[in-house]
Amino acid sequence: EDLPLWEASSSSQSNVDPDTCTADELLRYFEENSGGALASGCPGLHLHAAARSNIGRRADQEDRHMVLNLSSSCGLPNVQGKSAFGPSSAGFLGIFDGHSGDAVAETLRQSLHRHLTAEPAFPGNMSAALRGAFAAFDATLIADATSGTSASSVAEASMSADALPEASPSDPGSTALVAVATGCHLHLANLGDCRAVAARRDLWMGADDMREAGGGSGGGDGGGGEGVEDGPWPRGALVEVREAVNPELRGQRGIIIEVRSAARRLYVIRLLRDGALKPIRQSSLRLLSELRAHRLTQDHKPSLESERRRIEDLGGEV
Repeated sequence: EDLPLWEASSSSQSNVDPDTCTADELLRYFEENSGGALASGCPGLHLHAAARSNIGRRADQEDRHMVLNLSSSCGLPNVQGKSAFGPSSAGFLGIFDGHSGDAVAETLRQSLHRHLTAEPAFPGNMSAALRGAFAAFDATLIADATSGTSASSVAEASMSADALPEASPSDPGSTALVAVATGCHLHLANLGDCRAVAARRDLWMGADDMREAGGGSGGGDGGGGEGVEDGPWPRGALVEVREAVNPELRGQRGIIIEVRSAARRLYVIRLLRDGALKPIRQSSLRLLSELRAHRLTQDHKPSLESERRRIEDLGGEV
């Protein structure tokens, strides 16, 4: 989907040797030379990117991510003699949720941005370039699993079930979620069980503000947002601990990461000071602001009937 951006900026950076750039070097180059500033090719817009990974309960980290400015890092836009609109004109973000190992997620991290810049449609038609990059990577992946088959011949084949190698539930794989900011637009592409959302933080008005706006006293006991809306507060909301047996907890701020019990208004809060997780009831919290998620991509969950049909039509099974 193409979503217009409000304002925009770009910053020029020098190229580095394209022959020696690994994904790690690209990330390091981005961090050291851009300070996290993401290019967009749109004057006036200041975009910044950050990434965080959490291994959770797994023994090994199977997920990967990639952040870089396409037209300034490692000369990527100059693939096959092409050049992009100008220096630092496209920012690339990729999240790859690997399963059964990290092999496919790591390969995506190393190469999907190169498939994108190699597409004939890049950079003029970014949506077509993203579709082509996903298809090209998939063809390469299948070719690697099919002895003696080139990526081009696989891409041109009918892709029937008989033409593909036998799949196994233990085969490594990955989802792919990519965002490219360029030309004052945000281009999104996703494959697999993943989604992109836009998060908007709504600041709650205090009681005086509510009265001036004609909204009453704000409800509740003036606890900063209580009574403004019915129902439990959502994950991502910013809260402050106002009552606690431990005086060290009072006044600390945190983020709701889990609604443990909607009926009892019990949440798991990640404290901003030290990252500790604390179960706290709503009556002991003050709501400061609320994150609202707006879905930007279509889900590709195999449990959806439309997705099941698509998979079966291509010779797969759920």
